[in-house]
Formats: sequence, C-alpha cells, structure tokens
Amino acid sequence: MAVNNEIPCDLHPVILERLPSQSLINFLTVDKSWYSLITNPKFIASHLHHHKSLSLHRPNHPLLLRKGYSKYDLFRYGNPSSRRTVIPNPPKGFDTVAATCDGVVCMSDSTHQNLLLWNPSMYKTRKIKPSPVLHNSKSVAVAGLGYNSLGNNYKLVLINYEEMNVWTPPEILHSAHVYSFNGGGGGGEGSPDWKRVSLPDTFPFNNNLTRISESCFVNDMIHWIVFRGRVDPMNNDGMGFEEVDSSILTFDPKHDCFGEIKLPRELAEAVSPELHLAVIGESIVVVHIYKDRAAIWRMEEYGVQESWKVLYRIKLSSVTNKQVWAKEDGKVYIITSSGKLIVLFNVNKSSGSSGVFVGAVGMIGGKVFGCTESLVMFR
Repeated sequence: MAVNNEIPCDLHPVILERLPSQSLINFLTVDKSWYSLITNPKFIASHLHHHKSLSLHRPNHPLLLRKGYSKYDLFRYGNPSSRRTVIPNPPKGFDTVAATCDGVVCMSDSTHQNLLLWNPSMYKTRKIKPSPVLHNSKSVAVAGLGYNSLGNNYKLVLINYEEMNVWTPPEILHSAHVYSFNGGGGGGEGSPDWKRVSLPDTFPFNNNLTRISESCFVNDMIHWIVFRGRVDPMNNDGMGFEEVDSSILTFDPKHDCFGEIKLPRELAEAVSPELHLAVIGESIVVVHIYKDRAAIWRMEEYGVQESWKVLYRIKLSSVTNKQVWAKEDGKVYIITSSGKLIVLFNVNKSSGSSGVFVGAVGMIGGKVFGCTESLVMFR
C-alpha cells in the first residue's frame, strides 16, 4: 500500500502523532517510510508529548486498572458508561506493579528480582536482567521509573530495605541499584546492566522503622515519601518512637544520585499511612489523610520547603481510603476500600469536590495506575 502522495510528507508526523499507539503499530507494515518515521526517537517523543498534553484537557484519559492477579484492562473514568478495554495477554507471573512512567509499567514478582517492562497500550513486553536485590522475609523493595533527558533513556531504580531494624547496621540493610534501558549501567555503553548507587547519609536512622511509598516522576526526578522512626529502646512493645521524621526522597536519573525534599513542617511528623504522594501537572502534591479529614498540599516552587501551600482541607464523611491518585488535569481522586472512584478535589475550581462519585474501579481491592499513550518501548 503506497502512501497517499496528495498529503505533503512534512504533514505525516503531525497527523500520525495524534493516533493511538496500537493504530501506529498496525501501520508499521504500510510503507518503509512510515516504519522509519514511527520508530524514530524524535517521533516517539513528539507522540508522547502530544498525548500528555491531551490528558490535561481530555476527560476520558485512560487509566491502567488492576483488577486482580494478572488481570488488567484500560478504564476510561470520564466515560458515562465506564467503558473498559480488555488488555490481551497481560504478563504472567508478575503480580506487582512496581513503577510507571510515560506509558511504561515495570512489573515484578514477589521477590523483586524478576522484572518486566510492559507498555499496555502497545501490548508489548520486554524482560530485563534479574535485579541484584537480596530478598529475605524481612526485606522490602520499592521501585521508581524515570526518564534521563541527557542520555535519552529510562532509568529503573530499586531500593531494598528492612522496615524494622534494631540491631543490624543500616549500611548492611539498605541498598539501591539502577538499571538503564539503553545502556550506561555497569556493563558499559550499549550493554544494559544494574549498578549500585549510594543512598543519602540521612536515609536511615539507627534503630529505626522505615517505610517508603510508591514513586512518582515529575520535574525530571523520581520521588518517594520516606517515613523514618527512631525506636525507643525503653518501650516494652518495641513500637514506641523517640523521634519521627517524614520527607520526600528524590532520585536524579541524569546523574544517578539521591536527594531529599522537606515536607511542610506540619507533616514532618506524620506517619506513613497518612501521607500519599501524587502529581498534578508539573507539581508535587501530598495528600494527608487523618481519620475523617484530608488536606491537599502542593509545592509551588520545586525544592523549596517554604513554598508548600494548602490547597484545601476536606471532611471525608467516613470514606475509607484505599488509594489516592491525581490526574494531570488537576483532579485528585480517592479509591475507596469498596472499589469506588471519587473526586476528592479539583484544583481548577475554587472549592473542593469531595464525595463526587465517578465510577467503580472494578473488583474490591482493585488498584488504578495512570496510563499514557506512548511508543516508548521502541526506544
């Protein structure tokens, strides 16, 4: 099938970047010039940028919905009929969504040693080298995924730690490793591999309880909320704290280094289950849920503690939260334990929208992750 010569060649990218990823995959065999265009890194970046921009204004931007072990579909929450698109042949044996970025989902098994990259909008998967994380019954691993604009590749970060540590030196328990999609790791350029990176000196306390949230990528950095509590050795049940500190741990994929952002002083001593990290546009948002109340905080100037601002304080009316999630268009959602998706707050309105029911996310215990149309797996 020949390309329609009536359409100027310079308009082909402009037209094609507006199409869904799966349609573009089907067009790879249309013509050699289209194959070269669709797999070109510049076109992939332009396609991603276009669909990210659409998500700011398009109410039915798709989400990746986890329904249960190895069962996923795409859920458009703005659609009155709550239309779902079943994803064919989802990854088998990888039951955890470890991190997401630009339409790519990192899946892992229970040990976090076996990992898989998956683009659900392309139905494409890619296995990666097993991680060097040493898993045991006490250890926990969390991941982060981000784009390295200098190297034009993606970085997967894996942090391994023990939640509860009283006697073992922290440097033995805590470790972090980085994997580059397109090389730059320990195996040398063009040979993807894992390499160990140093965590900040302030990362653990001695005698501590450590908990790390799920990650988000914004402002070219990967972010997690870290809760650290220094255990009071005089407390009989071992769970009393003589010092508590919560902050945001950052990772720069351009330079493979960690950093830290201070939370609002009001939240510095909040415990981990109360704090939820989200992204609106290019801003970090922290949702603090305590009993029947919620406060939405946004960092107005990146990295500046004094710039945190309370957007809204809301009474939850006994809603039991399961997950907090934010969309690029300024809406903050809460997924309840009963599987309901509810608007918690709309940044673009002068008042909150607490309690506005949007739809069900599927089975009770289901989980929602953002899903952007992308061709990133061609990188």
